[in-house]
Amino acid sequence: MQAVQRARAGGASEDNPTTRPRDRLGARPRIDETRHSAQLDGKELNLTPVEFRLLGTLASAPGRVFSRDKLLQQLYADHRVVADRTVDAHVKNLRRKLEEVRPGHDPVRSIYGVGYKLEL
Repeated sequence: MQAVQRARAGGASEDNPTTRPRDRLGARPRIDETRHSAQLDGKELNLTPVEFRLLGTLASAPGRVFSRDKLLQQLYADHRVVADRTVDAHVKNLRRKLEEVRPGHDPVRSIYGVGYKLEL
Protein backbone atom coordinates (compact mmCIF):
# COMPACT_ATOMS: atom_id res chain seq x y z
CA MET A 1 0.00 0.00 0.00
CA GLN A 2 2.79 2.45 0.86
CA ALA A 3 4.58 1.75 -2.45
CA VAL A 4 1.41 2.62 -4.36
CA GLN A 5 0.98 5.83 -2.38
CA ARG A 6 4.62 6.81 -3.01
CA ALA A 7 4.14 6.11 -6.73
CA ARG A 8 1.05 8.31 -6.84
CA ALA A 9 2.88 11.02 -4.93
CA GLY A 10 5.67 10.98 -7.50
CA GLY A 11 8.13 8.81 -5.57
CA ALA A 12 10.19 6.04 -7.17
CA SER A 13 8.46 2.72 -7.57
CA GLU A 14 8.91 -0.28 -9.83
CA ASP A 15 5.19 -0.08 -10.58
CA ASN A 16 5.50 3.48 -11.88
CA PRO A 17 7.24 3.53 -15.30
CA THR A 18 7.71 7.30 -15.21
CA THR A 19 10.04 7.02 -12.23
CA ARG A 20 12.05 3.98 -13.29
CA PRO A 21 15.70 4.61 -14.10
CA ARG A 22 16.16 5.43 -17.77
CA ASP A 23 16.68 2.43 -19.97
CA ARG A 24 19.90 1.86 -21.89
CA LEU A 25 18.59 3.66 -24.96
CA GLY A 26 18.04 6.76 -22.84
CA ALA A 27 21.57 6.91 -21.40
CA ARG A 28 23.71 9.78 -22.58
CA PRO A 29 27.31 9.32 -23.62
CA ARG A 30 29.98 10.06 -21.03
CA ILE A 31 32.45 12.57 -22.39
CA ASP A 32 35.70 13.32 -20.58
CA GLU A 33 37.39 16.25 -22.31
CA THR A 34 40.51 16.14 -20.13
CA ARG A 35 41.19 12.55 -21.15
CA HIS A 36 39.72 12.96 -24.63
CA SER A 37 37.56 9.88 -24.14
CA ALA A 38 33.93 9.08 -24.73
CA GLN A 39 31.89 6.11 -23.56
CA LEU A 40 28.43 4.89 -24.37
CA ASP A 41 26.81 2.19 -22.25
CA GLY A 42 30.17 1.73 -20.51
CA LYS A 43 31.96 0.97 -23.78
CA GLU A 44 34.79 3.16 -25.01
CA LEU A 45 34.17 4.89 -28.32
CA ASN A 46 37.24 5.06 -30.53
CA LEU A 47 36.68 8.53 -32.00
CA THR A 48 38.85 10.80 -34.07
CA PRO A 49 39.35 14.32 -32.66
CA VAL A 50 36.72 15.70 -35.04
CA GLU A 51 34.21 12.95 -34.17
CA PHE A 52 34.90 13.59 -30.49
CA ARG A 53 34.11 17.30 -30.89
CA LEU A 54 31.02 16.45 -32.96
CA LEU A 55 29.65 14.11 -30.30
CA GLY A 56 30.50 16.62 -27.58
CA THR A 57 28.67 19.40 -29.40
CA LEU A 58 25.58 17.31 -30.11
CA ALA A 59 25.54 15.86 -26.57
CA SER A 60 25.85 19.32 -25.02
CA ALA A 61 22.21 19.96 -25.92
CA PRO A 62 20.33 16.74 -26.77
CA GLY A 63 17.32 17.46 -28.94
CA ARG A 64 18.70 20.79 -30.13
CA VAL A 65 19.21 21.05 -33.88
CA PHE A 66 22.67 22.23 -34.90
CA SER A 67 23.13 23.62 -38.40
CA ARG A 68 26.01 22.39 -40.51
CA ASP A 69 27.61 25.84 -40.24
CA LYS A 70 27.42 25.79 -36.44
CA LEU A 71 28.87 22.29 -36.34
CA LEU A 72 31.72 23.32 -38.66
CA GLN A 73 32.56 26.18 -36.29
CA GLN A 74 32.75 23.69 -33.41
CA LEU A 75 34.66 21.02 -35.32
CA TYR A 76 37.42 23.16 -36.81
CA ALA A 77 38.81 25.66 -34.33
CA ASP A 78 41.33 26.95 -36.88
CA HIS A 79 38.44 28.11 -39.09
CA ARG A 80 39.81 26.37 -42.14
CA VAL A 81 37.70 26.46 -45.24
CA VAL A 82 35.85 23.18 -45.68
CA ALA A 83 32.62 22.31 -47.44
CA ASP A 84 29.55 22.11 -45.24
CA ARG A 85 28.99 18.57 -46.52
CA THR A 86 32.17 17.58 -44.66
CA VAL A 87 29.94 17.45 -41.59
CA ASP A 88 27.87 14.74 -43.29
CA ALA A 89 30.93 12.51 -43.61
CA HIS A 90 31.81 12.96 -39.94
CA VAL A 91 28.21 12.27 -38.91
CA LYS A 92 28.22 9.10 -41.00
CA ASN A 93 31.39 7.89 -39.25
CA LEU A 94 30.05 8.82 -35.80
CA ARG A 95 26.79 6.99 -36.50
CA ARG A 96 28.72 3.87 -37.49
CA LYS A 97 30.69 3.93 -34.24
CA LEU A 98 27.59 4.51 -32.11
CA GLU A 99 25.84 1.69 -33.99
CA GLU A 100 28.63 -0.68 -32.93
CA VAL A 101 27.63 -0.07 -29.31
CA ARG A 102 23.86 0.06 -29.87
CA PRO A 103 22.95 -2.03 -32.91
CA GLY A 104 19.77 -0.90 -34.60
CA HIS A 105 19.70 2.48 -32.88
CA ASP A 106 20.69 5.69 -34.68
CA PRO A 107 20.67 8.56 -32.18
CA VAL A 108 21.91 11.19 -34.66
CA ARG A 109 18.88 12.54 -36.49
CA SER A 110 19.09 14.44 -39.76
CA ILE A 111 16.72 17.38 -39.96
CA TYR A 112 16.27 17.99 -43.67
CA GLY A 113 17.48 21.40 -44.74
CA VAL A 114 18.50 22.35 -41.19
CA GLY A 115 21.16 20.11 -39.65
CA TYR A 116 21.54 17.41 -37.01
CA LYS A 117 20.44 16.66 -33.48
CA LEU A 118 21.17 13.96 -30.93
CA GLU A 119 18.29 11.88 -29.60
CA LEU A 120 19.38 9.27 -27.08
